[in-house]
Amino acid sequence: MLRRFVVREVRRHIIYILLTFFLSTLLMWSPALAGGGPRNVLVVINSRSTASYEIGMVYKKARNIPQKNLLYISCPTDEFVSRDVYLDNIFRPIHNCLQRPEMAEIDYIVLTKGVPLGVYYEGPCTPPYSLTSMLTCAAYTEPPGPIINPYGPLAYFEKLPCSPEIYWSSKHTFNGKRYYNVTRLDAFTVDDVKRMIESSVKATRNGTVLLDKMTGLSGAYYTANERMGTQLDSAYEKLVSRGINTILDDTSAFVSNTYGLIGYFSWCSNDPNYTHERYTSHIFVPGSIMDGYYSFSARTFKCPGTTKRGSLIADLFPKGLCAAGGYVSEPMLSTATYPNILFDRYTKGFNMAESFFAACPELFWKTTVVGDPLMAPFATPPVVRFINTGPLTGTEAKLKAEASDQSGIGKVEFYLDDILIGTATSAPYEITFDSTQFIVGPHNLTITAYENSPVYTQGSTSALVEIVNTVSSLKYISQAGNYADGQIVKITGKVVTAATGTVRPGFYIEEPDRSAGIYVASQMMVPEGAVVEVIGPVSTLDGERIISAQSTSIVINDSATVPKPVGMSNAALGGAAVGNVTVPIGKGKGVRNVGLLVRTWGKVTAVGTGWFYIDDGSKCSDGTGITGIKVISTANPAPGSFVTVTGICSSEKVGTKFSPVIRTRRASDVQLTITGS
Repeated sequence: MLRRFVVREVRRHIIYILLTFFLSTLLMWSPALAGGGPRNVLVVINSRSTASYEIGMVYKKARNIPQKNLLYISCPTDEFVSRDVYLDNIFRPIHNCLQRPEMAEIDYIVLTKGVPLGVYYEGPCTPPYSLTSMLTCAAYTEPPGPIINPYGPLAYFEKLPCSPEIYWSSKHTFNGKRYYNVTRLDAFTVDDVKRMIESSVKATRNGTVLLDKMTGLSGAYYTANERMGTQLDSAYEKLVSRGINTILDDTSAFVSNTYGLIGYFSWCSNDPNYTHERYTSHIFVPGSIMDGYYSFSARTFKCPGTTKRGSLIADLFPKGLCAAGGYVSEPMLSTATYPNILFDRYTKGFNMAESFFAACPELFWKTTVVGDPLMAPFATPPVVRFINTGPLTGTEAKLKAEASDQSGIGKVEFYLDDILIGTATSAPYEITFDSTQFIVGPHNLTITAYENSPVYTQGSTSALVEIVNTVSSLKYISQAGNYADGQIVKITGKVVTAATGTVRPGFYIEEPDRSAGIYVASQMMVPEGAVVEVIGPVSTLDGERIISAQSTSIVINDSATVPKPVGMSNAALGGAAVGNVTVPIGKGKGVRNVGLLVRTWGKVTAVGTGWFYIDDGSKCSDGTGITGIKVISTANPAPGSFVTVTGICSSEKVGTKFSPVIRTRRASDVQLTITGS
């Protein structure tokens, strides 16, 4: 066990290091990310917690995390939950997310305050496991239970890989299983977490490491104590050899009032001379980390109020601490963090998460790591510069960069709008890519270089580049709204939702996720459910965006599932202006749904040849004096009857305004629910 009280002589030892602290606040380093970057981070937000959302958004902005790397889960906000809640509401959503191809780059998982802290994995009457530790094994189909960290300090004795160097070269897998670095952004308050994030981005390498040992120990406790100092591969020996200002206290005193700390390790409240006042008297610099030999240091992140208790890592975040390791329940001494590995890795340039991960003997167990995983003040990122080669056009567009680092460059990656489009492994760092597969117009280019060393530090630069082609390849239908009339576009792999009945000559296509649809003017007959490729200029007809197919559309698949209609009220049909489509449809509020297959309902208020009106009470008038929505259909329901209508949300010009209409595909799209009188 970690918890042990030893009677020993009390000697006061107060240390002041003011100069280091003040200097560290003046020196600012460019953020270094070590072996990871924003694209490698999955941020988990609990949709039931406002604190979780707020912290997730702050962190996303601070580290420029891509939107696609935000995962929303729905789970209780309790700090500790049952195994069933863990499996159903936490593990499976995260596991399933990580299986998606676009998540292949994820190396780090960041949990936010409001996501549970631990799990009663073996039952409600047994000590909990740490959620961050359990999710290091999120790639497993079934949770494995406690396992030796294949990249940790015990791996050597099991003849397993035992260093982050092997971790990166093996692409984070061992015996076919992927492992993740998992941390949480948590503290007593949301403001404490915000300060933690801000300080992590501004991390400095200027500071002092305090190693506060205990006396009178024997056996395994003595061995653990010596990892801080005196033995050959101790933390003290490694730090001093690297020129890090280090204090090793081997007296019986509990050291207090140390300023400018970038690292701290002690026996915390296990020390007989511990007091809360002494423990919280330290002041930390941006980039600081800590851990200690106390079994319950991460048992809660809700402030207990009283100071007559055991120490918590959360006690130190208001003092400037940026990251810490702790335990949700008794881990046993054999699985406690190795300080010699922790500080050795961190001061070599590995980021915070990599350093704690390497120093952790066992996974799926009790260790909780708190902080920004990308914080790496000792890393030395490569210098990268974009070489502008002019507009990008054609199938062999070129991108070029210069990159340098003292350790050499391992590789340079080129990302266009967060999509990896090429990698260069030797100078000149240049790639050729097919620009015709991207939309015409401006794009965000990010070039990331990796140093050729075990630390694998990233250095990046960004630029805005222009793609110039006759045809713009759209990934999403909604992008058609961003162009002026006449721009030729190409849309591939979209499903035909309507091609018969009262739709105009041509057909409608829709995204499989029902996010957008568009009318294609064409003489080609295609069946509903066909998956097509369409090429032609975009234009606007009665406020509705359309594509005029220049040639016969290509049918990729003729039997796909037609997306189900989106149900909405009469007044919700149409929507606000979007992109270059500057006219609103209907009430002009909400998400634009023109072009989508929809379902609405109402009472038949007026009937004409080939059309009728329905009104559901949401009062959407088109300016003709008739309240409700016009339905263009061959069906002929009686006035006063109630119907449900399925069809395409389209648009017609009425006077000076544009009104939504429903274009049905067949008579059966109109279903009678109540017969009129």
